Amino acid sequence: MKRMKTGKESLYEIIEIGYEKSKKGFLHLSLSSLVGGIYIGFTCLIFLMTVGGSPTIRESDPGLGKFLGGVVTPVGFIIAFICGSDHFTDGLLYTIPPLFSKRTNILSVFSNWGITFLFNLFGAFLCAWLFSYQSNLLDNDPVNSFAKAYLSCEANSSIWGLFLKGVGGAYLACLGFYLAVAAQDILSKIFGLWFPLMAMGSLGMKHATMSMYYLPLALLINAPNSSFFKYFWHNLLPISIGNIIGGTFFVATIYYYLYYQKDTVDLDSNGSAANQLDQIELSDNDLDEVADPNLTRRYRVRKVDSILRSKSDGSDGDQQIDSESDVSDSD
Repeated sequence: MKRMKTGKESLYEIIEIGYEKSKKGFLHLSLSSLVGGIYIGFTCLIFLMTVGGSPTIRESDPGLGKFLGGVVTPVGFIIAFICGSDHFTDGLLYTIPPLFSKRTNILSVFSNWGITFLFNLFGAFLCAWLFSYQSNLLDNDPVNSFAKAYLSCEANSSIWGLFLKGVGGAYLACLGFYLAVAAQDILSKIFGLWFPLMAMGSLGMKHATMSMYYLPLALLINAPNSSFFKYFWHNLLPISIGNIIGGTFFVATIYYYLYYQKDTVDLDSNGSAANQLDQIELSDNDLDEVADPNLTRRYRVRKVDSILRSKSDGSDGDQQIDSESDVSDSD
């Protein structure tokens, strides 16, 4: 069993994941996005409690304080990924490759973004109000003073700076999701998510769903110089736009261009390669390759296509599919 998929195999897996997500009904997607917002809210609460509760580290070694914040950042994202919850930023990765490969349409993409954004906001607000404010976790210093100072700074930062941090935040987050898809076992998926998201938190890059938690919390705890208008227009909006560019272009579009094969056979089409398998004699090795459950559906389709072409022209199908994998590894 391979421990990791190649970059090309991961791209085809992402297309399949995105296609399956596009078939979710409104209730399913909205509930999944609601709990996804709660999980990311927990990440923000852990960040405030951990970093805010370590004033000595922040003052004596600011770099270590930022690293500490980065270390706890992946927690909610890992929970959301493993449990299959949806949030706005991972949707940026999962919707674009299926759109480009014509598995979904633009209406499906915007519908996914809109529903996940709205219900992530509801979930993040619920976490801020119920688990942070009502629980009195942020009432005492030094956590309270740190939270107010941090949220005030978030509401009064440069719009251009927040936009660029949003680009970087989604870039790193979507790379983490890409690595997690590439991993074959649960521990590898956790580490694949952990390091890019830890970098995102340590560098101070921004994530829209995290800002959805900070927006209501700033109002609930009366952070200085904060208002709904200021937080939405001067924080959440530029970060969200930056996330869209960082996730859709720098990860989804670029890796689609690098890895997608336009001549891939579609199992669902009439007269597909899968239907033609009954008409040819396959070796035991061919059967094992096609039936391998560790390969993605799209990769199995390419294997079937390779076998068919080898039967028709006398070429070595195994050599062809292996060479494609070698190319993807070298990429």
